Amino acid sequence: MKPAKANGAFEETARLKVYEMELARATSHIASTLHEHTMLEAVAETILDFQALHGRDDLTAFALALRGRLEQRGKSAAARVLQHFAECGSLPDAAPNASQGMVPARLPGVRKRARTRAK
Repeated sequence: MKPAKANGAFEETARLKVYEMELARATSHIASTLHEHTMLEAVAETILDFQALHGRDDLTAFALALRGRLEQRGKSAAARVLQHFAECGSLPDAAPNASQGMVPARLPGVRKRARTRAK
């Protein structure tokens, strides 16, 4: 009988459980930003804090796990920034493929208020 091969994704998930608190805090912090520049600042702060506490060994895996959580929350601009970081090892000056201004935030179950015209 052959020994079972270790599942790489499972091992990485188990290893990242140690960082569950950091992932939750970072997800909330980044997802709460409203503007591109504050989102970029929140991502940079998160990356620097993680590196200061844990070093660079799991930094890319942490960034990718954080990217997945932000994608689940509909924060695609922040997810693209973290993908760029994971691929290049640095943060971009601006969010890749994002327009200037407000970061789109879609809240489930919340309706937009009708605009009223000033007469």
